[in-house]
Amino acid sequence: SPSSSSSSSSSSGGGGHDYGTRGMVTTTQSRTHSSNINGNTTNNNLSTTTIHTILTTYTLLKQSALLLPPLLLTRRALNSTRNAIVDYFRGRIFRQTFTRMERAYLRYYEFPAAIRAVARLASQIGILLCLSVAVRWHDW
Repeated sequence: SPSSSSSSSSSSGGGGHDYGTRGMVTTTQSRTHSSNINGNTTNNNLSTTTIHTILTTYTLLKQSALLLPPLLLTRRALNSTRNAIVDYFRGRIFRQTFTRMERAYLRYYEFPAAIRAVARLASQIGILLCLSVAVRWHDW
């Protein structure tokens, strides 16, 4: 651009920017400067987004690690409670079944066996008494 008086804009060798009389940036410079600012803002936004993503990930991992022990203890407590309830009901069913089977066993096997044992004992005592009487009567 041609050189003019100090009241008009003059060319300077610093990057082709036009400056006014008081060193103010002209429209061309302000467009270039705003595009640089936008570019830097984009880079700053990417950096901020990256840092924010890393911090969010770190926070989530830290909170998950802090929640892990209570979750494991709660799970163990719930499983133990469930196992106790299941064992109680299974044991109750097994006890009832065993009691029924025991009654049946007593009814069908033990009582007849006990009666047979008492009958055998009574018959042996009876036979021995009869033999002792027979021996006494028959004086050899």
